[in-house]
Amino acid sequence: KFGVINQMSGMLAHEVQQPLMAINNYLAGLRVYLNSKGYSDAVTERAIGSLEHNSERIGSIVTRVRGYAKQKKGEMKSCDLTAIALSALNVLKALKFEHAKVVGDPLELELLIINLLKNACSAVEKQPKPKVDLKIESLDDKHWCLSVSDNGPTLDDKSFARLKTLGDSVKPEGM
Repeated sequence: KFGVINQMSGMLAHEVQQPLMAINNYLAGLRVYLNSKGYSDAVTERAIGSLEHNSERIGSIVTRVRGYAKQKKGEMKSCDLTAIALSALNVLKALKFEHAKVVGDPLELELLIINLLKNACSAVEKQPKPKVDLKIESLDDKHWCLSVSDNGPTLDDKSFARLKTLGDSVKPEGM
């Protein structure tokens, strides 16, 4: 399974990298063209900036997948857990939070939060009033707790124990 993932990640990275570079070049050219014609405005700049940001994000994800296949660990650095949660939950952008400074890989933390939220949303699909909460609490001056809770069915002991280990996904579409 590991060899297949390594081979697929290499193919994916190779095939995605060139279109991403082309997209970035077209965006840079579009920005120059619009500015030269005097067509640039805040909405256009924001749209191009968002496209550039998402293109860079795709490139980071591809690089990370290749790193996983080569058993490389992500770069651990000081990062803002609140900013990462906000990135995972764009709907919270308008709210103001205390900045929760943590040490970790920002992309991995964002992917973790997205995965936790997706799992919580999946758990509440059949609930009459589904509820998913994301909370960031200060434990003390240096420690933060990010929690995702939902009102879905309670996990049995075996399923709960499985959360503490790395392994294959129990979902058909998972790895």
